[in-house]
Amino acid sequence: GTASVSSSEVAEQAQAALTQQVGQPAPPVDCPGDLPAEVGAKITCTISDGTTKYEVYITVTSVEDGDQVKFDVQVADTPVTVG
Repeated sequence: GTASVSSSEVAEQAQAALTQQVGQPAPPVDCPGDLPAEVGAKITCTISDGTTKYEVYITVTSVEDGDQVKFDVQVADTPVTVG
């Protein structure tokens, strides 16, 4: 079985990364499932500020010690159209 990072853990780390990127607290990130702990694995989460929703692309960049997963967090330029 491949190790993975739980969706809540990914969401938490993505939110922290985005907070660093923008220099202010980022809204909560919502991830649909776990992220496989393997380089190149991808998952698409979403972030919402209450009115606008954006996709957040998570890509694993490295895995150290089998479970220390580092990933790149990229927010889509354009919002998701709802409805």
